[in-house]
Amino acid sequence: MSGTWSVVPALLLAAVFAASAIGKLRDTRPAAASFEALGLPAALTRSFVPAAWPMVELLLAAALLLAPGSGYAGSAALAVVLCAAYLLVVIRAARAPQPVSCRCFGALTSGVIGWHTAARNALLLGAAVLTFTDSRSGAGSEAVASVSSRIASGSGETWGWLGMVVLAVLVAVGVMLGDTAPHPERRSTEWTGRPIPRLSVTGTDGRPVTLRDLALTRAHVLVYVMPGCPSCREALPAVAEFAARTPEIAVHLVSAAPLTQPAGIPVLLDPADLVAQVFHLSAPGAVVLGTDGLVVAGPVSGPDAVARLMHEVRTVLVGGGD
Repeated sequence: MSGTWSVVPALLLAAVFAASAIGKLRDTRPAAASFEALGLPAALTRSFVPAAWPMVELLLAAALLLAPGSGYAGSAALAVVLCAAYLLVVIRAARAPQPVSCRCFGALTSGVIGWHTAARNALLLGAAVLTFTDSRSGAGSEAVASVSSRIASGSGETWGWLGMVVLAVLVAVGVMLGDTAPHPERRSTEWTGRPIPRLSVTGTDGRPVTLRDLALTRAHVLVYVMPGCPSCREALPAVAEFAARTPEIAVHLVSAAPLTQPAGIPVLLDPADLVAQVFHLSAPGAVVLGTDGLVVAGPVSGPDAVARLMHEVRTVLVGGGD
């Protein structure tokens, strides 16, 4: 690669790493939440690495723009390694039997990882490979100038710029859309007032029970969670507080896989994950079932939405909002 246009992949990578770092720094969730959600080793998740990672990405972005010669080549090589690692982690998450939610760009994006995310990361890896190729394009012993200096002194090559701009647009669209479907915080009224669906789950006694039978004698709040879900743990304190302060309404966690009963809240097993599919819930999510056989409120998804629903139910149905 040669010419001013060849710096576009490096510019793109620097922008992506910088945006990712800024998004992580602005994120209100614990730094380790995304590491844990992606199933990375516990030793890594509990180390200083998650908190320091935004600074690593910022430094890499700066090196890609400012470093000449071997510094540029080293930062480009690191970008290839990181983008390849990101792609492998995303592919594993996309293949997981349960949806994996990850705010890979911190507060900028959120949602469930899918093959669209893998496609985005494959484009980023391609940009990293092009950047590394550019970093090794010096003639003989001549060091490659930094990206910033070439931008300041060089002239563009029309078709090269055009092709690279197309690549930039594709990746930019992927960054904006890659983690947004479905959004983890969502509220729907389509079920409110409708009959409770005749779904069967495994009760706390190990026997099957339908959702309608479950709510025959007492209203129920069903909270959908997944094992190892950081956002679910974030929602549990509000759920536990609601259960303790509102004994008139039963609270059950619903999970497709066995999990340790947290905070004394009973767990219903739904191996086919039908509750989440029918109510269109993302973890954590909640829905309220009434004794009249109708859905009273929800469904909602997201830790903040679940907490708000708990407060609304306690206020409206019990009259104890404080």
